[in-house]
Amino acid sequence: ARPARVESDGTFRLTGLMGPRVLRVNGLPQEWMLKAVMLNGTDVTDATFDFKGNEDLSGAQILVTDRVSEVNGKVTLNNQPTRDFTVVIFPDDPAKWEYPSRYIRSGRGDEQGQFRIRPLPAEQRYLAIAVDYLEDGEATDPQFLEQMADRATRFGLIEGESKALDLKLIQR
Repeated sequence: ARPARVESDGTFRLTGLMGPRVLRVNGLPQEWMLKAVMLNGTDVTDATFDFKGNEDLSGAQILVTDRVSEVNGKVTLNNQPTRDFTVVIFPDDPAKWEYPSRYIRSGRGDEQGQFRIRPLPAEQRYLAIAVDYLEDGEATDPQFLEQMADRATRFGLIEGESKALDLKLIQR
């Protein structure tokens, strides 16, 4: 990560970048999310750039939106609500599992057994699972996601949508 300061006119400059990088925005308020990274009119949001230290990528635009999509709901075990779970949301497309993916999010249940996961970009083919435990880093591990895909709940999400799901707990 290499920070860049955004000037009052909205411009920014990143210098000294070396190696493969994905352009991201950190520190946005919870009501905002990355919508797109554009380079000379082309969407490069999820593209990796291999910087050699002297490229000039002028013309890059970072677009943010306050139309934040989310998934919320409850998890049950034997038709009874449960509170001890982790929900993982991930795309049905394994090409979008590469770290750091904007499409993979996880979260734990609250005191009432409800979950809320945001921000998520719009995607027609998401998968959702609720598991009783996860190892560190497992939520973004492609091997784990592949194992869980057949047991997941399928859904789509449009920009700004709030989708409610009822998930069954997968005990591991």
